[in-house]
Amino acid sequence: MVRNIFYLNSLNTDSFSSSPVDSSKNSSHTVSCKANHIYCLKCLQRSMNKYIESNTAPVCDPTLCDYEFSRYDIECLPLAADVIQRLLPIVKSTRRPQCPFCLFYVDFKTMNDFEKHAFSCTSENLIPCEYCQCLYNMHRLDDHSRQCRSAPPSQQQQGLIDFILPRTKYPVTVQQIRVFLEHRKKNRLSFDPHSIINSLAEFGKFYRIFSFYCYFSVFLLDGAFPLEIQTRDCDVCADSYLYDDIFVFGCEENHKLCYKCFEDSCKTKMNSKEVLTCPNCAYQLQDGELKQLRVPTDQKKQFLEYQMQKTFNAYTGTQGVIKCPKEGCKWVAELQNPNDRFQVKCGLCRYQFCSLCNQQYHFRTTCQQIPEITQRWFFWCNTGRIFQLI
Repeated sequence: MVRNIFYLNSLNTDSFSSSPVDSSKNSSHTVSCKANHIYCLKCLQRSMNKYIESNTAPVCDPTLCDYEFSRYDIECLPLAADVIQRLLPIVKSTRRPQCPFCLFYVDFKTMNDFEKHAFSCTSENLIPCEYCQCLYNMHRLDDHSRQCRSAPPSQQQQGLIDFILPRTKYPVTVQQIRVFLEHRKKNRLSFDPHSIINSLAEFGKFYRIFSFYCYFSVFLLDGAFPLEIQTRDCDVCADSYLYDDIFVFGCEENHKLCYKCFEDSCKTKMNSKEVLTCPNCAYQLQDGELKQLRVPTDQKKQFLEYQMQKTFNAYTGTQGVIKCPKEGCKWVAELQNPNDRFQVKCGLCRYQFCSLCNQQYHFRTTCQQIPEITQRWFFWCNTGRIFQLI
């Protein structure tokens, strides 16, 4: 049955004009805007040609309906293939289409990519991992869960970020998703991937993305990211990172590096057989700083032992340097005041000893009194206790 409806005449930019049109699929096209405006194919062709000639991003109507066409909208137009190919380069919208089966948004280069995804989508077989919340096919879930169970929380969260990143309605960054997850955690909201992606898709028409190269925000079309992201540039690579991903050194200048540059600097200096220092100055790295490296445990241990050995070799025989007296331990440290007596706790084996005599720490006794007290103790053990029993 043919019903009479009104279509948009896009050639009239001052106002809409309307005429009855056959709404059958072969003679009209419905735009995915909120009003679902309908074009006859003749006017649609003329409208798109106009955008191609002016090299401007195609919208439903430049005056009264500013819905901007996405790549998916263009691919769905009932127009000749050469017209589609000429329209795609001028599309500005980054909006992704939603799969009707898994309900995630799909990034695609050609319409065939999207169709292949929809054809092979098996959303009914996807089950969330109880540790990272990512969705997996039931046949793969057991193997994944066994590995994910022992992974640190940061790695589990990164797995969820990697899962969400290509499935959002609008492209977002790793930093934005991480901040968004922290916000949901703070407010005790669901970590279900569908819930997260739906929330990100609801932030309006203008997509507010906070620039990672400066401290002010910029506006781009399509959607809105609701949370401000504080970032800082790395002093070495100059890339911008979240504050949590920047390490601040204990040097006077408080140099600030991303953890990747921090790690690369340690590797380079160790390969060159140098003492591990701040990459931008001569400040020597302490144990606590090396322990903050985001590297596997065995590699972190290698850095710590290397630094201890280099420090010990550099200060052997130097006043004000102490070494753990426990046999086999390589821990060494430099004292601010070598004449002070205090309890030292080895940073490697945790052994506790006196800073002056290297013996077990003696709280109310001087180092000079230790030999006499020790002699009296042995004498009492050999004689005094016997007399007491008699």
